[in-house]
Amino acid sequence: MRHALPGKALGFTMLEALIAVLILAVGVLSVANLLIKSYRFTQQGAYDTLAQQLAANVADRIRANSGAMSSYVFDTSSASSITVSTNFYQSGSSTGCSGSSATCSAATVNFDLSEWMNAVKASLPGGRGVICYDNPAYNLTGGFSWACTGKTTDPLVVKIGWVSRFSSADQGTGVAASSVLADTSVPTGSSVQALPQAMIVVDTGGN
Repeated sequence: MRHALPGKALGFTMLEALIAVLILAVGVLSVANLLIKSYRFTQQGAYDTLAQQLAANVADRIRANSGAMSSYVFDTSSASSITVSTNFYQSGSSTGCSGSSATCSAATVNFDLSEWMNAVKASLPGGRGVICYDNPAYNLTGGFSWACTGKTTDPLVVKIGWVSRFSSADQGTGVAASSVLADTSVPTGSSVQALPQAMIVVDTGGN
């Protein structure tokens, strides 16, 4: 039978224990960081899908009221509310509006924009939506822009943006630097702006 020599310690020394704890901590932190990034990508994907649905919804409304298409030019950041006729949806009304065709068309525009604006602001963090005449172009350095040409010869487009869940380190190859939020390096108290991340063209079938 072997006996421990005097002065010799058996098992882990304090240094070995600390090294083991350090390795375990690094592994746990790496997994936690991976889970956080996975959650951010999942959340950003959900916002992408929701934004496309919101854009498609208002595009359908514009097509249904295409005679007043130019009246839908709007920026959700320019108004806190929109006045909607209290009798727009009357009980027993087949058209949902009383009055002349022009009056009903204008009331429909206000109703559509009011619902859309509230949905964009409530559904997306820092959500902003713009409907305008523009000839948008996407590039890898600038992404989309909120600015519009305003020329009626250009197509009517819907742009939706929000505060991204990506940090600058997450953007990867082929993602515009201006389309992501460097949320890990934004100083306390800084104003973070929503950037356009979804855009569709309103095709009215020739109008």
